[in-house]
Formats: sequence, C-alpha cells, structure tokens
Amino acid sequence: MRTESLLITLYGLVAIATGASTGASYGRRQAPEARSIIQQVATAKERGERRIQISVPSSSAPQYSNVKNLDEAISNYAIVIARPVARQSNYMVNTISTWYKFKVIENISDKTFSDRQNHADAPKELLPVQPDEILIPKAGGDLVIDGVEVICDEPGFPQFEMSRTYLLFVKPDPFSSRFGRIGAFMLGPKGVFVVRSDGSVEPVTQQSHPLSSELEKLYDNSLERIKADFKQRASEQATLREVVKLHEKDKRFARRTARGNFPEEYAVYSALIERMYIRKEVELIVIKRQTSAYSSDPGKLGETLERVRKAMPGLKPETVADFQSKNNQPSLLEELFDLKAMVALISAGEVDHFFGRGGGWWEAFYQRYPKSQGLLTLSQVGFNAEKNQALVYVGNQRDGLDGEGSYILLTREEDDDWVIADSAGMWIS
Repeated sequence: MRTESLLITLYGLVAIATGASTGASYGRRQAPEARSIIQQVATAKERGERRIQISVPSSSAPQYSNVKNLDEAISNYAIVIARPVARQSNYMVNTISTWYKFKVIENISDKTFSDRQNHADAPKELLPVQPDEILIPKAGGDLVIDGVEVICDEPGFPQFEMSRTYLLFVKPDPFSSRFGRIGAFMLGPKGVFVVRSDGSVEPVTQQSHPLSSELEKLYDNSLERIKADFKQRASEQATLREVVKLHEKDKRFARRTARGNFPEEYAVYSALIERMYIRKEVELIVIKRQTSAYSSDPGKLGETLERVRKAMPGLKPETVADFQSKNNQPSLLEELFDLKAMVALISAGEVDHFFGRGGGWWEAFYQRYPKSQGLLTLSQVGFNAEKNQALVYVGNQRDGLDGEGSYILLTREEDDDWVIADSAGMWIS
C-alpha cells in the first residue's frame, strides 16, 4: 500500500494523493492542480529561483473530524505529551506529505498504541519504532528537489518544530487490525497544542473550537492541571472498562448456556465482529450468507495462505491446513451469531440486486439496512487440533471506495474468550 493510500484511509478522502499547488511565492501564481511539483521545480530553475512555496489546495485538503466537547475528545482519542524527533517527507505529483516520529514523554489518557511490528509503509528512515515512539503522517512538508527547496504548507495546520513539545489528541492505531504504533491527527490542528516554557499549552490554530475553549476554562491552559485531571479520568475509565468487560462476559456465558451447544465457529465470528465492527452508531451487522476466503480458486488460495503464513509467525501449519480444506468451496452461514447488535444474512442474489446493473448501489443498501456497518464477508474458520487457535478471513465494504479485507488470527484464552492475536491485510479501497 502506497503512502498516499495510507493517508487517504487515515483522513478519509482522495485529497492528499491528488493534491496540487495553488501557487509559488517566488514566481507567477499557478492555477490549482495545473502543474506537478516537478514541473514547478523546472520552471523555478529556469528563472534562477532556489525556493518555491506551495499549498495543499482546499479542494484536496484532509477533512478533519470535530468534537462537541472535551469529554468526547477524551473518550475517543489518545492524549499524549510528545516531541518530534525525526521526520521524512515525500512528494506525490502535486503535493508533499510528511511522516513524523514522536517520542512520547507521557500518555495521560486510557488509550494505548499497539506494539505490532508492522508499521505500514512508513519510511525506512524512521524505523525501527521504539516502545515510547509513535509515527503519524501529515499533509505538507518540505523537500529539496533538483536543487530547489519546495515548501508545501497545509493551510491552518503548521508543520511541527523539532525543538518543541506538544500536547496531542491522536487517534491511536487507526489500522488496529494490521499495523502498530501509528496515529492519526483526526482532529487536525484542533487537536494539537504547543507546550510553552512556562508550562502552559497554546493551540496551534487561532480558530475557536470547544477543545481549546474548555482547556482554557477548566484548567487555565495549565499542563500540570490538565495532566492531573486526565490521569484521574483515565484511571476511572480503565476501572469502568474492566467492570463492563466482566459484565459482558457474564452475559455471553448466560446466553450460550441457555442456547446449549454453541458452535465454536460462531464464537470466533462473534468475538471478531464485536471487536472490529460493533460501535455505538452500529445497530445492525449485515453479512453475506455465502462464505468467501478472498480467493476461491484452490490454487490461488494456497498462494494467498502462504503470504498469510509468512505475515503471521504464530500461525500453526495445522490451522492453515484446516482453513484451506474448509474453504475450497463456499458454504452458507447460519443465524447463530452471539452479538449485541442485530444480524442480517443476505443472499448472493440480494447482493446482485443492490450492486448489479440497475441496482441502487450503496444508497439503496443503506435505505434497506440503516445504521449498519456496511457489507461483511466471512470465510469458514480454520482451527488447530486443540481448537485454541483460529484463522478467518473478513472483508467489509462501507462504500465504493471505503473498505478493507484481512486474515485474522485469534487465540482462545483460559476463560474461553477468543481474542485477536494477529492480522494480515489483503486489500484496501
């Protein structure tokens, strides 16, 4: 997956991959998206210019999220005090993007970053990533291209200064099923504050927003007061989460006891779906009734599983063999899922009705299945002999260019709960 694909997924639009410059500070102003960076560098050299300044255009800038208040931000983001220690910029046709490596001085939230060793396509110059470091991509940056310094600004969101410390509201592991120690500035500049020498914090954007207003009102922008309160909240949230986890476990046990013999395959499916797709806004899980393992051709399935095996060191050969034997032919799923949300199994014919010629596509799909997670595809489950390891393929499409598919490795803990142990991404759109 290319860097621009990662950024598209993080920030939700094609903008960064196709962005263009709006003008040059040391030459004639360019029409938006008219010329590539290489073309502008060549023009600058012809004029004897050694520096040009461009912007990520508004038509292709990241679309950042908003929060209504501080409580919402604390509930959804990791909050870290961090300092940039390295960066690497790359140009992509008409724009520049930059990966930053931050050293986390202190995490004052209850959100953590995965320790998975796969860091997507982060520049090799920033690897390895230590346990107290995170990688975050951002639009804009600067590069020297053919002797010309190119500065690409993201309007309203300045680049990070290597000598400064920041308070960051970051989405941890946006690719939680694949990659580790990667964050995303989903709030954009509204989630970034400079830590000043006097111990106060200052927003990097002058635009008024609830987060900066509440930090000033509640804590007078004092970092020490922010840290004390956020740590207390994090401790309370961790305790509450454990209580909820135990309560949900008791409810699952009661439901399965009442139903009698519960197939282990559906315990795996249910655990996977709960952890990957159940959210507050999701009230319905829509699943294709017919199973699929990403590649239904037996020969190609073997090649795919070899890739999966190499990506998952802990995957046992017997689990792979069981998976392959079960998925040489598709089967039909039953309504045996144990989920908090409702489940709808839809046939291949209904899928064709939505997405075939004359179908209403995603608009019609969401009219029929509102408040759903999209359209989920599952394989049959492969187990090892002890049935304490499981392999399953899962793909979910939310829109025409919004989906992903991965092989997921799960392990069964002593309390009989299945947990995600590893994953290998197959595709993303």
